Amino acid sequence: MPLRTMVAARALRATPPAGGGWLARGAGAMAVLAFAVAAAFAVSQRPLWTLGGALLVAAVAIAAAKLPFAVAILVASFYFDAYVAVGAGVVTVGKLLGALALAAWLVRWIVARRPVVTDPLLWPLAGLAAWIPLSVAAAYSRAAGLTVALRYLTFFTLVFLIIQTVDGDRRTAARIVAVAVAAAAASAAVGLYNFFAAASDGRAHGPLDDPNDYAFMLASTVPLALYRVRSAAGPLHRAFAVLALLAMSGAILASFSRTALVGLAVAGAWAVATRRLPLRWPLLAMAALGIVALSFYLLQPERVETSLLQKRHVAQSNIDQRLVAWRVALEEFGSAPVLGVGPGNFEARFDEFALPPSPGEGAPAAHNAYLSVLAELGAPGLGLLLAYLAMAWTRLRRRFPGDPDADALQSALAGAFVVALVGALFLTEQFYAPLWLLPAVAATLARERPARRARAGQAA
Repeated sequence: MPLRTMVAARALRATPPAGGGWLARGAGAMAVLAFAVAAAFAVSQRPLWTLGGALLVAAVAIAAAKLPFAVAILVASFYFDAYVAVGAGVVTVGKLLGALALAAWLVRWIVARRPVVTDPLLWPLAGLAAWIPLSVAAAYSRAAGLTVALRYLTFFTLVFLIIQTVDGDRRTAARIVAVAVAAAAASAAVGLYNFFAAASDGRAHGPLDDPNDYAFMLASTVPLALYRVRSAAGPLHRAFAVLALLAMSGAILASFSRTALVGLAVAGAWAVATRRLPLRWPLLAMAALGIVALSFYLLQPERVETSLLQKRHVAQSNIDQRLVAWRVALEEFGSAPVLGVGPGNFEARFDEFALPPSPGEGAPAAHNAYLSVLAELGAPGLGLLLAYLAMAWTRLRRRFPGDPDADALQSALAGAFVVALVGALFLTEQFYAPLWLLPAVAATLARERPARRARAGQAA
């Protein structure tokens, strides 16, 4: 076949049919026109809703494409748990945010071909993830078991995603800390508004329903806020960090949570004893708390006095409830020492071991994260949780004497973890972020220095 004929034949085969191209262009033009007409109609009828929807779509698109942004949204959402817990059944806004962050990681893994970051901290969580279904299978109420198992899965996913996001980069870890502090400050502002301006039961809460859980979240973030004050890049950033710290302190005081104050006191004593924090910082924090408390009393003395009387009235009742709950947890563990009574089944089996609480006392809770896990997941479940916490602590307690900023960040994370560990002695805090968030942020930071040393040695 002549060369000219062969070239013409190939060109003919490579050229798409004219009719098909015209149809494709026409369909695309019609789709764009239809979208434009719909958008114009929506703007004319509901401009604010349309703007909000457009911003939401844009945020979702950015989050799906950027893992750090998606993880930042997820971290911030834990400080507004009561607001993101709405939805249809087990499908809530909070879980959708977790799914969005997981989708962002999948995009990075598949499209960008970023490798999976592994860390020994994930092994006890993998063990818990494998153990929980066995406990659910033996549970009295499998519906409650599945609901709580999904909550555990949310926090396991949080640890995994933060490890993938930080991957030894201190600046990324510092950004996550900054997001947590900003979210805590906003949550504190809402709680203070509810305490002073809105109808309340005498204690600050709102972003989280229970005042004790609310104070626990804020108290676990106070050491991170102190780090932001110490490491601020300029006066404006330092001023924002100080305001955030004052807002959190005020909300913790307005919650009247003894657990949060005890956790902060233990963390402060630990930081001073280990010389991670100069003595003047805890003294300044105590002075700030005193000033905030005095300001509260001067602004609304009647509200403060009424709240104190209410707290004093229920204080002994709270102690009695905790003692009963701890006894029930141990007896439930005795009835099922291996698999436990099942996730979320502490409440379902409570009446078998004690009189049900009065309607005004709310649903029964173990008031101790460790006893709660022991009762619901058995001895192996508690063993895996303690292994995770012990492994996390070995990372968090490390020092970086040659790098003051890295040492300050590590000390802040460790101090916050101390607050969380103490709070978990009196509250069922395995269902809140600090016990999972703080170890995940610090998990890979210890690898940053050896990696830099190896690169420096190669360069030399």
